[in-house]
Amino acid sequence: MVVFNSIQSVFSIILMLSIGYFLSYKKWFDQDTGKLFSRIVVNLAVPCYIVILSKI
Repeated sequence: MVVFNSIQSVFSIILMLSIGYFLSYKKWFDQDTGKLFSRIVVNLAVPCYIVILSKI
């Protein structure tokens, strides 16, 4: 079950990266928006996600 949770976590991160790349490619976001999303993900979302996974 641990392997399945790990694969699911990696898949969700890859999915988020793919969506961000696609929307940037379509010019939905400018350079500043991309930097903001990057900061939010790295400084807020990933640490929270790690804490939640460690409690499961």
